[in-house]
Amino acid sequence: MQHFHVLIERLQAIYGTEYKITHYIASQLPSVKPTIQIISLQSLLDPDFVKKNITGVSTFYVAPKDTRKTDPEMARKLGLLSLVKPEIQQQVDSQAHKSKSKSARLRDISKYGSREQNSFKMLSTWKIPGAYDPTAHTAAADFMISLAQDPKKISEFQENPGKLSNEATGILPWQTKYLSSGNRAMVRLAVKPNSNNAARAAAIELLTSNSFCKSYADEMKKYVHDPDLDTKLTAFLELHGFKTTPDAVQNALQELRESSLLPWRQVYHTSVGILEIRCKNANDKGQVIWKDAPIQKFMFSSSTLTWNADTVNQSSAVLKFTTEDGLPLFTGKLWDKNQPQPASQNINGAIENFKSPLSIWRGNYRTTTLAKGSKRQGIPGLEMAITFSKTNPVGTVECGGKPVADFKFKNKTLSWAYGEITFFASKATASEPSVEKFYGYIWNEGESKPAGYNFWGTKDTTFLQPWSGKYETFIGPEGKTKEGDELIINGGVNLESSTVQYEGKNIKNFQFNNPVLSWQDDGKNVEFRFEVFKNKKLGFVGKMWSTNDSKPSNNNFEGLFDSIYLDAWLGCYYTKNGAGPGKTTNGQPFSIVKQENDYLITYNGNLIKSYHYDSAKRSLQWSTSGNNSNGSLQFYIPPPDKETGLHFFGKVWANGQPTPNATNFWGSTVPFPGAGSSGNGEQQLVQLVENLVTIALIELLKYAWKKFKKWWKSKTDGSSKEEQDKLKKESEEADDKAENQEEKVNDQEAKTDELDPEVDPSPEPPIPPDPAPEPPSNAVETDTDTTDTDTTDTDTTETDTDTDVDTDVDVDTDVDIVVDICSLM
Repeated sequence: MQHFHVLIERLQAIYGTEYKITHYIASQLPSVKPTIQIISLQSLLDPDFVKKNITGVSTFYVAPKDTRKTDPEMARKLGLLSLVKPEIQQQVDSQAHKSKSKSARLRDISKYGSREQNSFKMLSTWKIPGAYDPTAHTAAADFMISLAQDPKKISEFQENPGKLSNEATGILPWQTKYLSSGNRAMVRLAVKPNSNNAARAAAIELLTSNSFCKSYADEMKKYVHDPDLDTKLTAFLELHGFKTTPDAVQNALQELRESSLLPWRQVYHTSVGILEIRCKNANDKGQVIWKDAPIQKFMFSSSTLTWNADTVNQSSAVLKFTTEDGLPLFTGKLWDKNQPQPASQNINGAIENFKSPLSIWRGNYRTTTLAKGSKRQGIPGLEMAITFSKTNPVGTVECGGKPVADFKFKNKTLSWAYGEITFFASKATASEPSVEKFYGYIWNEGESKPAGYNFWGTKDTTFLQPWSGKYETFIGPEGKTKEGDELIINGGVNLESSTVQYEGKNIKNFQFNNPVLSWQDDGKNVEFRFEVFKNKKLGFVGKMWSTNDSKPSNNNFEGLFDSIYLDAWLGCYYTKNGAGPGKTTNGQPFSIVKQENDYLITYNGNLIKSYHYDSAKRSLQWSTSGNNSNGSLQFYIPPPDKETGLHFFGKVWANGQPTPNATNFWGSTVPFPGAGSSGNGEQQLVQLVENLVTIALIELLKYAWKKFKKWWKSKTDGSSKEEQDKLKKESEEADDKAENQEEKVNDQEAKTDELDPEVDPSPEPPIPPDPAPEPPSNAVETDTDTTDTDTTDTDTTETDTDTDVDTDVDVDTDVDIVVDICSLM
């Protein structure tokens, strides 16, 4: 591809810069679709596009730019057109043959000559040369051949790839996964009889399958003092479909650590921000997110992650990844845009340390309690917050924004002087994606513990995200308000990554006890409560006062959500493509980032250079002009009690393709990272850690076995007693290391079990006869200073039960699909 640009520039000189051509890669395998792209010549000068899309078997069709008349005389000379009668033609052919004048010969290309006829005869006697060593057949290869010979079977396979390959004889689980991928490289890997491929597949299975990783470790523990361990582990691997050896698997693991982000997918904490690595499989380049912003054009090689500052990336980095006791960490350099590279390392990152049993349940919890004197009516309760830091491994518990002193935690129950709650994990649903919950009791000082449950909580995974956006503000008592400065809320994956801007500057020490936001800055106190008003508009009501004055008794600070700017929709979106519920696949990332006064919109790694945003309709559109795609999106924020985060739905289509008839693209910000999938992100992270420490145990067990084998051999080969004692000591030390690592594995398994809904067989905790509702969407004014749960007048509380998506959405069916699809993200 070194001189590919020469061809393209030549074509541009003839056809024009933006001339459209067709790029085609034929379907070489029955389970892989052909590549058909209509692209501009200009796009073929983009090195990233060429690297990603163009291969050695690419074919380009360049349609004629202008229509020209056929030259019959030239066609006749080339033998493509006969203008004479057959009998005259024969006469001409005879004369041409005699004169041996090739230019005068007219040939009927539909007829086979003697040369072709001889080739046909040779086919009947042809045999494979004896010296040729053909590639051995595999069950996976035979299955692909059967697909190629049966169009009906291909259709069935395309509808349900896993079903047919699972039913085929001799196809291994990892091969089924690869055959169903639709990826040429993965399919070829599955059909080739290569022990290295099997070793790589086994290594990937160790990294991604919790059950296989545990089984492999258990097998190693069983035979760690058996000289024949390698043979027995090889049999174990073959039994699970991997025709390879333990040493080959170890080598493949190391190769993956050096070349793929898969072994490093985690959330890493540093002193200056959070680095998140997402990766679905070993063939996925993955995603790198630094401080909530996706990094573009990163590179990963030799266990080193690098990226450079550009129009999108606001920093550069060189980060070297390694493991300690199986846990991933990195060290390196990171520097801001327009700054020189540091002379020495200035950053290190590690996964969060899960030491305290309570840390499994850390987070903020939205709560419901019983109205005073009621056995049925639920009202919003005080928010519970459980936080940890490196300097505070014991943790901090807050109730209603106030620290809880002398708390105790045992057997999933947290207790303190005036409260007692028991945590449990439920299965995530579309309407309630959070799985961490609690039930229990809460009472005021001087009161007795209630006879029945009166306190329920659900982990808040959204924080400020439901309230993200720009707000117009109004200051002053009712009837005398004046317009205030704009308030901008950018909700992150946690409070630390969220920002609050007022009067043109960031508020550094704000407090958020959902839905109450407060801060003290420049001699001014601010405290207000976010609400969803009857007209479905977001806003807030609260108070503002000088630190020298007392807190006002009436509200004097209000705000309304302003969707005029794209600030309301800043964030990184996970996306889905497809035809509707049950017919979607994970899409490419979409993000909107603000850089100074400019907005950077990226889709599928490409910067959208020109776009149109309609503030009234909350719609974003872009076309092929200067871009690699077309798009039309509608943004919305659903009621907080139904969905979380920012959402959009709409259509995207490639250059040269017709506009889709129906919605085919959905997006949603994700409140907690989890390798791009739905469900309990924290549980996924804990399970990833369990896999990593188990793999470390496997490696230490193999090391211990090698030490044992040396000692065992020394006893039979006549080595001196001194040498035997030395090797015995080394073997025992290796055993100790493995035992210490096994304790870490057991600790991590316990933490995973804490969040596994299937581990706790207890039924759903008891609830009041009338289940306590979510906090009302139009709550009455609440003085947030008080912690008395009797301050809510239930007669005046209005709950907006109409949960339709924003009235700007015109197509009802599209809205239904959006709700279903986004709940899966």
